[in-house]
Amino acid sequence: MRLYLFWGMFLFMSAYAWKNWYRAALFLVLSMAIVERPDFPKQVFGIPGFNPWNLLMFTAVLAYMVDKSKSAEFRVAPTMKFLMVFYPTFILIAFLREIGDLSGIIEFAAYLGAKPMTARGIFIDDFVNTIKYMVPGFLIYFGCNNKLQIREAAIAILAMNFMLALLTIKSMGFDALGSGSEMEQTAIRRLDRDVGYFRSDLAILLAGGGWAIFALSRYVESRLLAIALLIASGICALAIGLSGGRMGMAAWGILALCFGALRWKSILIYGPLLFVLVVSFVPAVQDRFMQGIGDSETSENASEGDIDMSSVTSGRSIIWPEVIDEIMESPFLGHGRRAMQRIGLSQRLGEDYDKPFAHPHNAYLQLLLDNGLLIGIPVLLLFLSLLKSSLKMMLDKSCSEFPLVGSISFAFILSFLVGAIAQQSFYPFIGSVSLWASVGLLLRVTADKDYYTGSLADSLTGNMPSQIPSVNNELQPLWLKR
Repeated sequence: MRLYLFWGMFLFMSAYAWKNWYRAALFLVLSMAIVERPDFPKQVFGIPGFNPWNLLMFTAVLAYMVDKSKSAEFRVAPTMKFLMVFYPTFILIAFLREIGDLSGIIEFAAYLGAKPMTARGIFIDDFVNTIKYMVPGFLIYFGCNNKLQIREAAIAILAMNFMLALLTIKSMGFDALGSGSEMEQTAIRRLDRDVGYFRSDLAILLAGGGWAIFALSRYVESRLLAIALLIASGICALAIGLSGGRMGMAAWGILALCFGALRWKSILIYGPLLFVLVVSFVPAVQDRFMQGIGDSETSENASEGDIDMSSVTSGRSIIWPEVIDEIMESPFLGHGRRAMQRIGLSQRLGEDYDKPFAHPHNAYLQLLLDNGLLIGIPVLLLFLSLLKSSLKMMLDKSCSEFPLVGSISFAFILSFLVGAIAQQSFYPFIGSVSLWASVGLLLRVTADKDYYTGSLADSLTGNMPSQIPSVNNELQPLWLKR
């Protein structure tokens, strides 16, 4: 019955996409909460990639392409435009360098006793699937025309994160919270199986989602709805604790400080209170967060007050120096995607430490190891530019939608950049759909800023229309003219 329900929903939305491809794109974002569940159909008739989500994405893109009223120009500041165009180019270059030499990847798979990846599998995983996670953000950018659609996009993005929080709590329950290590092992076993996301990625995602939901609560008119959103934000915080993802906890705390210092001072009071409540009701969260510090349960060889860096970083401190050494071997060009496997570093680490690492567990090191400084620096500049734009939008009070969109994008971008210290990847992945959807919304509102502030419209008519006109006149942004 679930299979029929999934197919029914996606087939309906695929048909509806021909009437409104923008809302079909929003459904793509919303449905990311369920597409990795074990009962969601992954393929049909043995055809790789033929599943409901991909079908709807293909239909939405096709409907967008045949829509004569769609916008025809990607209008952003020149520097941002260069960086955004450069980004998919960076993905393509990394993939081409990878596909040219798969011997190291095949040898590493043999070392693990796993089935080696084929060139077709690499193409699907490291190029097609990488690009497709940006598509909903692309559609949101070109489809969002008015304030109502801004709110719809915000609701879709945040509802997906809230659904993931509920699924996390449902999967974890409260039966494995006796200690931090027990909670960690339970999260590793259950979340990947039941929710389909790695617990570390899930924690980072929910950190951004939780504070984005809080931001939405500040811009709704209904007091009851605001309270409901605050509760939803707290549920996301609880889900982060249950996931055991320490970088997610750190990202949540850093976002609390940033929002408290820059936007809502009350957070500096109530944020720590919420943290104390979660730690009080779930003591294993404290054990997990303090792992490796002092006389933690996982630092048996450390005296009180000492810090066991291997335990604190879950073994990452062992591999990072070796990754940095390999980066220095080719600092400007890097080694191509999946460099750790291709140059034999993953297998060597497995032999030396009896714990193979398929990637550096640090997105910044991975970016430089794979692509070097020449490609890595522009990618970093893109994310820093997006963070700056979101911060500027968040502090702009000339229109109520500006701080809302800015806060949502700021939450997801900063959460990602914090999480990149210990995991994540600068290549788009399944956990970054919310990030790219919020970026698409941010760039679109930025492009239409004059319209929303009414500077042009007021000078011509003295009042603001309810939405961007569909006719070719001076009230319409130039890039939306047919």
